[in-house]
Parts: sequence; C-alpha cells; structure tokens
Amino acid sequence: MYVKEEILITGYNGSLAKQLSTTIDHSKYRIKYLTTQKSACKDNIFYWDISTNYINPQALANTHHIIHISGFSISNKWNAKNKKLMYDSRVKTSLLLYNRCIKMRINPKTFISISAMGYYGFKQNGLKTENDKPHDDWLSKLCVDWEKMADNFKKTGTRVCILRSSLIINKNAEIIQKTNIGFNIGLGLIFGSGQQQFPWIHIKDMSRFIVFIIENKNIQGVFNVASPEKISHQDFIKKIKLIKYPNSILLHVPEILLKLFIPKKKELILNNIKLCVKKMKSTGFFWEYETIERFVKNDL
Repeated sequence: MYVKEEILITGYNGSLAKQLSTTIDHSKYRIKYLTTQKSACKDNIFYWDISTNYINPQALANTHHIIHISGFSISNKWNAKNKKLMYDSRVKTSLLLYNRCIKMRINPKTFISISAMGYYGFKQNGLKTENDKPHDDWLSKLCVDWEKMADNFKKTGTRVCILRSSLIINKNAEIIQKTNIGFNIGLGLIFGSGQQQFPWIHIKDMSRFIVFIIENKNIQGVFNVASPEKISHQDFIKKIKLIKYPNSILLHVPEILLKLFIPKKKELILNNIKLCVKKMKSTGFFWEYETIERFVKNDL
C-alpha cells in the first residue's frame, strides 16, 4: 500500500499557499497547513501562535517536508509595530518550527524557506549571485536572520533550501492591481526614471519550483528565484500598454514624490537589483512564464 508523504505549509491564507495546493499532486502527498486564525482550523489546518510559542503538535506529526512561506507583508507601512510583525512572522516562526521539531523528535526530509532579494540591499546595483554578501540595511538584516533560522534544520540532517525570491506576480498581485488602477484611468505610471530593474517570477513558476525541489532530492542550498528575463520597470509598463492598453498615456512619477509620500518604502519600487538565476536553471527546472509578454498575454 502506497503511503503518502506529508507536506506542512505555513501561511495558509497567502496566495502562494493557495497556489501550492493546486500544484502539489494530492495522490502523492497529504497537505497540511498552519494558520494564525483559530476559526480556519479543520482536519488538515492547524493553529499556531508565535506570541505564545504554540504549534498544534498534530501539524508536525509525521511531517516529511516543511514549506515555510508565512510572513507579515513587507508592503505594509514600515513603522515600529509592523517591522516587529515582519520580523517575528519570519524569523521567530522559523525558530519555533525548529524547536518544536527537536522537542517532538521529528526530522523532516526537507525544509524550504522563502527569503527575499532584499538580502542584497535595494541600493546595490548589478547582477547578484547567491555568493554575494548581504547589505547592512534593515531588510537585509531581516533576511540574514531569516536564513540563519532556516539553516538550523541542517543540524539534524534535514535538506534545507532557501529561496531568495523576486516579486511574485499574477493578475491578483498587489503590484499588478495597483498598476492596473493607473491604466484603468488611461495612465501607465512609471516610477522614477523607470530604468530600475523589475525582477519577477510568476506565482505558478514559484510554486512549481518548490514542488520540483521536493521531488529532486539532490537540490539544496540558496537559490535566487526569478524569471530569466531581465527587464526594467519602464519596459514592464510599456509591455502592458502595448498589449492591453494601447491608448493609454505613459506618465513618469518623479522620485521626489515617492520620497515625499512613501519615504521608507521607495526602495521597494526603485530597487535596481538583477538576480542571476544560473543556479536555478542548472537544476533542470524550466519556466512556464519566462517573459513579461507571456504573463501579460496569458494571465493579465
């Protein structure tokens, strides 16, 4: 009799968790989720609470693979309260998962943790490989601590994969929704010079790569995760205009206005990081959405 392996996914309410539920082969795996909402709990959805260091032990029992993708959105205001939530929901949750696995003598085969391209620092230009050092700003330090907590699982022989993700997009992604607001009133808004890079990956490809890692046991370590296409923010907006909104007008939003209205988050919009995905490609993975043009034509 075939026994399904069990996958535990954190971040039950997130779009990536929902996408994973459609990507994972349910005939091969049983999926379990962790949620911070007690009202959402049922047969395969279990409660956890970082403030009390609680995880329902049934969530971890018999778990073969953990996909840790929870985290309070970085797109929220960067005030002291939210920064703590952003940190704790990533770093402290990773430590909680590890400590509970140790306590329950559970040794998962695989621990996959999302990280972010913010590891390299948004003010750092040029092509970044996994061997490049982190920057020293707040978001970079968050990513460093986040990855260190994930690496704890190596102590027990668990295979660890850390995914330094670019912007994860589909038609419902926040950045796409906000872009469409402008286009819906006839304006294609280009932030700053528009020459800054727009590293991205389609949510289906992110989900597929995670499953690809689980099913290919030789894959481990840190990976930059992005589409192989290198495109600027301006060219991204122009591509949407060309295909979907040909009668719209392109309008540059000066950097000074971004500094005025969103001074602490402007780096998220004006970052100029290029992610080298040579290591990701070397695994044998192929992208369904290699170009923005394919995304716009098929999903927007």
